[in-house]
Amino acid sequence: MNERIKEFAKQSTVDIKDEFGHWINSEFDKEKFAELIIQECIKINEEELSYVAFDILLDRYHEHFGTNSDWKPYEFQEL
Repeated sequence: MNERIKEFAKQSTVDIKDEFGHWINSEFDKEKFAELIIQECIKINEEELSYVAFDILLDRYHEHFGTNSDWKPYEFQEL
């Protein structure tokens, strides 16, 4: 498995602890995992596409995945 995917899986695993802080179980957050993959795809597209193409593609992602249009984990770089 790709190292980046392994890292996303690790970031998407949440430890469940009791009221004393003792580990009980771990849960895998599928939504978090999907969100991390989508964010990575957006980051790659931002680096590779023109601003207009990227903006169109970003709108399509929001429409397709049902994410908020203000969900932008990146900043545009100045040219």
